[in-house]
Amino acid sequence: AAASVPAAFDDLPSVLRRPLQVVYNDAAMAVVIKPQGVSVMGARPSLSRSDLFMALKEPRAAIDPSSGTPLSKPVAVHRLDAPTGGLLLVAKTKAAEIELKGCLATRSCHKRYRAIVFGRLGGGANGSDGNTS
Repeated sequence: AAASVPAAFDDLPSVLRRPLQVVYNDAAMAVVIKPQGVSVMGARPSLSRSDLFMALKEPRAAIDPSSGTPLSKPVAVHRLDAPTGGLLLVAKTKAAEIELKGCLATRSCHKRYRAIVFGRLGGGANGSDGNTS
């Protein structure tokens, strides 16, 4: 599923004009695929400064009170560097934001990275012969 793109995005880079791909979505949180080439937070433009997370917000009628107080705008609970693409956790309630950030901070859950390399690496100071096995 994909979250729809809000209007008035003409001045944003094309990567921020496309809907986010949603991998998981419930009343408290979502997992989206962060595209390569865009910041999550901070620098403008970024996912957090765009309105793309707003498409994940639950309609008022669909909010289950047991899920916690909804945030006015869903927020990313961790960062991925701009050149890195991958799964991004997005909190939709204050309770989910606190729990997910706490989980990452205490390392009771963690992020795992995998690199995909095409081609042959050149030999360098580390003595690599260019093989990537």
